[in-house]
Amino acid sequence: MADGSSIQVSAKEALLTTAQVAARLGVSRQYVARLLDMKQLPFVRVGSHRRVRAVDVEAYRVERQIRRRSALDRLVAYSEEINGYAAPE
Repeated sequence: MADGSSIQVSAKEALLTTAQVAARLGVSRQYVARLLDMKQLPFVRVGSHRRVRAVDVEAYRVERQIRRRSALDRLVAYSEEINGYAAPE
């Protein structure tokens, strides 16, 4: 905060709109709707609207980051394998 950057404080049980989820994940609202439709992100209905718990969004974000890092590691290993490079020790 001292350097001028913003922070966001939220309760773990806070319910977020699909637009808020999209903003936190850095994706479109339509993409979030597809995640909900495919049951990759749990939600509750509030009237006719879907809401997602903040804690579930954070868990999804962390899992997505782990999957991305793993995929990148596999890609690097494969690239080194086909190009004959030895991995640094």
